[in-house]
Amino acid sequence: MRKIKWTTFIGFGLAFIGVLLIIIFSFSKAFNDGSGILNPDLANNFGGLIGGIVGPLFSLAGFLLLYETIVAQRRSFDNQQQAFEIQQFETKFFELIKFHRDNVSQMVLRVPWDEQNYYDKARVFIEMKSQFSKIHKITKDIINNSNKIEDVNKEKASVNIAYLILFFGVSKSTRPDLEYSLLKNGYDKMLTDSIILELYKKKAKYNPKTVYYGGHQVRLGHYFRHLFQTVKFVDKVRFINDKQKYEYVKTLRAQLTQHELAIFFLNSLSIGQEWEKNKYITTYKLIKNLPKNFIADINPKDYYHTFKYEWEK
Repeated sequence: MRKIKWTTFIGFGLAFIGVLLIIIFSFSKAFNDGSGILNPDLANNFGGLIGGIVGPLFSLAGFLLLYETIVAQRRSFDNQQQAFEIQQFETKFFELIKFHRDNVSQMVLRVPWDEQNYYDKARVFIEMKSQFSKIHKITKDIINNSNKIEDVNKEKASVNIAYLILFFGVSKSTRPDLEYSLLKNGYDKMLTDSIILELYKKKAKYNPKTVYYGGHQVRLGHYFRHLFQTVKFVDKVRFINDKQKYEYVKTLRAQLTQHELAIFFLNSLSIGQEWEKNKYITTYKLIKNLPKNFIADINPKDYYHTFKYEWEK
């Protein structure tokens, strides 16, 4: 049911009072001698009273009703404008989702033990997670047996170093980028060199000159840049509320497989810390569907604990 505005109510109320006063004064003895014949002197007085008292009531009523009409027209225009902006936003948003899906569908990775076969699409993330688990185990073992990192920081360091190695790889062509990133994080070079050397020993079965951990910088760099810009696009929109923003990002989140979520989570603990600097992960609960024990020895709750995960319900 449409709510009546106070201006409309007062406007019609004043008009009603004006009409009522005219009727009352018309039958008043002060202006009507009861003969039914118009007396010019009394009519003069009646007209003066109407003009002095009732007239302003009608003027004010007219102003209020005109004001409400203008406001209603403006409101209608604003609603149309907002509907148009939302339509444009949704068109762009679903284009970005399509672009994300295209990114995943175009991913390929040669199977390390078979030169003729490739992983493709979301299967690439399954292999990435598998590689990370192996890298993390070796990294963790070496760090735990070292005194170069304080015990309280060893867990976070092992995750960060392992992800950086997964991302950049240990091949000779990508090692400078990896070493620079490790030094930038303040890790001891002798320690990280020992980890890299151990991982470098593992080669692809189809070619003993090709390292097993060749890195995924090209694949993941483009993937995460686009994903970040999509969430940022929704977050910065001003004409939808926070609840609506959450629902849009939830739609995007639904596109990610559990293995994608796992790599996304690991990225956020390493070179992707910009995600939580902007509070995107906690605001939109981006990893709430990540299972508790999906990544060996790493519980997402230890890093993001301000929201409930799916497995906590």
